[in-house]
Amino acid sequence: MSETEHAKNQLASIAWLGGIGGAAVAAYKLFGFGLPCPFLALTGWQCPFCGGTRMGAHLANLDFAQAFAANPFVFCLFGLLALVGIDSLLILAGRSGLPGRRLVTTRRVGYVAFVAGLIFTLARNL
Repeated sequence: MSETEHAKNQLASIAWLGGIGGAAVAAYKLFGFGLPCPFLALTGWQCPFCGGTRMGAHLANLDFAQAFAANPFVFCLFGLLALVGIDSLLILAGRSGLPGRRLVTTRRVGYVAFVAGLIFTLARNL
């Protein structure tokens, strides 16, 4: 796969995640309830994404402190995804991308998010 195709795929992945998150936040802001967490219902533990809808609602109001307080894991994950998006946009614009850009891919962000999510879940619930 060419670098340009890879950049397009990364942007498409980010757009899908943003669309799903945006729809959840819109439903929360309109109707006052978020998506129920099956992990919480089954285990009694909060998953790494619990509080993500509230975090998105705070971000929509540009309240970054409350957004971070609602879910620091997803808040930081947005930063990583922003780096992937910036890198992809630079590539599509004909630039070389971010310095050290081989470190910033959706796959690597996924691996980092998985490990960090496990650690965050344990730290949050124990």
